[in-house]
Amino acid sequence: MGARIVIRVDGSHQVGMGHVYRMVNLAEILTEAGVESLTFCGRADEQVGTWLQKSKFKVEILPYDGEVIAPLTACLHARGANLLINDILDTDVEYMAAVRPVDCAIVNFDDRGPGRHLADCRINALPSKILPQEQGNHIYQGLDYLLLGGEFSPTTTSRIRGESLTSLLVTLGGSDTYGNTLAVVAALQSLESLPPAHIITGPAFRHHDELHTLLAGDKRFAVHASVPSMAECMQQHDLAIVGGGIMLFEAATCALPTLSIASEDFERLNIQWAEDKGITRFAAGGQPASADVIGAAARSLLENVEERRVMSELGPQVVDGRGGQRIAQIIKGLCN
Repeated sequence: MGARIVIRVDGSHQVGMGHVYRMVNLAEILTEAGVESLTFCGRADEQVGTWLQKSKFKVEILPYDGEVIAPLTACLHARGANLLINDILDTDVEYMAAVRPVDCAIVNFDDRGPGRHLADCRINALPSKILPQEQGNHIYQGLDYLLLGGEFSPTTTSRIRGESLTSLLVTLGGSDTYGNTLAVVAALQSLESLPPAHIITGPAFRHHDELHTLLAGDKRFAVHASVPSMAECMQQHDLAIVGGGIMLFEAATCALPTLSIASEDFERLNIQWAEDKGITRFAAGGQPASADVIGAAARSLLENVEERRVMSELGPQVVDGRGGQRIAQIIKGLCN
């Protein structure tokens, strides 16, 4: 594929790492499809920047409170880019007009801003980002275009959960800005009966001291600072407590029942949609959420074998894991 692609994506403890994870997944898929020139250019704090620079891709990190347009356009020209991918949520007209060099197509992810109309292609996969009234060529919406890593391939066999409950997973994203992991731990500690619980923290997590204090002497919990394969990890557990972003849908592809926490308003919309489809249950929302409310929801779902079994069966039907391949074909068409 004769593509020269620049990806603009931002990440930090405050804004989270979901977009960064997603674009790294896309970069992996595009590399496998034959793209040889691919560069990341975006804002990042120290933790996220360090993590991204350890990837195999070319990376240009911009200061989080610094200028964007001038260094980004310089990067586009230096790389001879024929495609810019924006994964920065809502864009404005000024930004979009400034970053459009001649002969460079633009793809925007999850963009509901006024600048979206200047993109050549828009992909809104998450339920909270879909604009039902907008249809047309090069507008792709819905979970068919949900971009997950190759590890969540539908060729992976997932076991149906429900009967047994031997282990529990807690993972609230790459940063967990508001410390909802602490609220979840406090909630689980209040339960009379609890299977072994495994907590995964991401590269931008900043609540390690509080978590260490909370877990002191409690051998029911194990903490892992990131894992090599989230899909492989999800296959090992019987229930997960997750946030309301992409990880909720990653769990669904693995047939893993979930209890979902909304740290942001848009996550409530994703969780409501997923709950209506039968693949999760809403636990609580807040910054941070209430441990008491989470505890009540967890106790109820731990006791409900049938609900967990139904979630497990429906998950892979609702999220088929093929979104990355569909997006690769879209991008290939734009670059030709």
